[in-house]
Amino acid sequence: MRVLITILALLIFSMPVCAETCPVCGSEIPPVISIQAEKNLDGSTKKWTEEVRDSHGVLLGKRVDNYIYYKDGEINEIDQKVYNSKDALTDNKTVKHYTDGKQPTVSDISIGEMEVIE
Repeated sequence: MRVLITILALLIFSMPVCAETCPVCGSEIPPVISIQAEKNLDGSTKKWTEEVRDSHGVLLGKRVDNYIYYKDGEINEIDQKVYNSKDALTDNKTVKHYTDGKQPTVSDISIGEMEVIE
């Protein structure tokens, strides 16, 4: 359950959201989020890709998560990469999960430096 909550929190808070305004009625047009999931043979997620596009189909941002599992099937690490509208890498994080009950840790890898947030 803790793993699921961590994954959902990462999904919700890391994608850029840019709303457009309808030229006719003036209301906000929400961005379109498309999700593609690749699965392993056992049904576990191998790769999760989200793309956010405006109402015209123009890419606003993309996030790609790669999952690595322990031998027992529990999630070991999630490698998360976030890209901007020009498909350039803007954020690179690794979420490390533990099987002993320790809370997950996040390594935020920036260009030329590494910062560990616990």
